[in-house]
Parts: sequence; structure tokens; C-alpha cells
Amino acid sequence: MKKLTPLLLLTVLISACSSLPQKSLTWQTANQAVVTEHIVPQHQQLANASSALQQQATKLCTEVTEANLESVRLAYHQTMDGWMGVQHLRNGPVELLTRYHRYQLWPDKHNTGNKQLGKLLVEKDAEALQAERFARSSVAIQGLSALERLLFNPKKGLETFSDNGQPSYRCQLVIAITDNLATMSNELLDEWAATPAPFHTLFLSSGELLDKRMA
Repeated sequence: MKKLTPLLLLTVLISACSSLPQKSLTWQTANQAVVTEHIVPQHQQLANASSALQQQATKLCTEVTEANLESVRLAYHQTMDGWMGVQHLRNGPVELLTRYHRYQLWPDKHNTGNKQLGKLLVEKDAEALQAERFARSSVAIQGLSALERLLFNPKKGLETFSDNGQPSYRCQLVIAITDNLATMSNELLDEWAATPAPFHTLFLSSGELLDKRMA
């Protein structure tokens, strides 16, 4: 598993372990505190925000109004805040299934996201938005970077989310992305918090090895 940067790891350890008695503090107890007081709560926050974003996107495409669009935008910001809370955790389940880059392709040096989104919006392939196929599509159209382009483009107003009283393809794409984000966020939370949790166990075992070396 990849490791946190030394400075970030130290910051997290100090914060998570501040309430632990000094006599009981070992690398394993420190790792336990990192998981229970930092990793799991931050992933819970991301999962909650992503689920709220998913609900607001569905509401927008059910009733396309300025108020609902603003609610989606607010939920986007809250989800981005949630992602920033775990973005430094490059180890564990986020490594699986290219999840890290599926959340946010950044920097996008070749403007790949914009090009692929444009192509998708022109072709309007409904099958491309089906959950299983969408999750296997390009990372450039799956996550927060793509969603930002759809929700905050100053040249594309409220009318682009509706098509003769029905959700436009653009709105359906917003739903596909938010569904994808909510699914990934809940998977990450489950994989960190489940009992027994392989990632949790592996994280703790690294502390056990350090304790043995220092004994």
C-alpha cells in the first residue's frame, strides 16, 4: 500500500491520537486512531455528500428550475469538500478500479474531459449512461471534473437541462455522474468500515510490524 506523505501523516497522527493515553500509544494504536477518527469519518462525510448530490440531481431533472439547479451546485461544492477530505488517502480501496481518477481527473493537460464530454453530448448515446457501462467508461467523463463542466458552464443555461419538458441528455448525464459518485463513495466507506475489513486490517498490521521492530 502507498503511504501518506510524512508531514500529512504526522498531522493526522497528532490530531487522531491527541486523546490517547501516552502509555498506551503504539504504532498500532495510532493507526487504529487514524482509521476510526479520520479515515472512516471522512469517508462517511463524502458518502453523505455524494448521496445528497445524487438526490438533488434527480430532483433537478424531474423539475428543471433555477432553485433546483442552485441546489445541485451547492451539493456539488459539498461533495467536492468531502472529496478533498479524503483526497490525500491514496492507499486502500481508492486504488481499486481506478477510483481515484474516476473521482477527479486533474490536471487534465490535454483537455480530454472537455473533448469527450462534447462528443458524448453530440452523440447522445443513451446506452453509454447505463450504470455498469458508464463505470467502465473513460475516467474523464465520470467524476467531479466532468460534473463541474456540466453544472457551471456560463454559456449553457437552465434550458440545456430540459428538452420539451423532459430531462435533456445533459441532465441525464448529470444523473449518471452523480449516481456513479454516490456508488463509489458508499463502496469506499463500506470497504474501510466493514467487519472484517481487509484494508483496515492491513493498515493496522503495518503498525504491528513497527511495534515489533521498536520493542
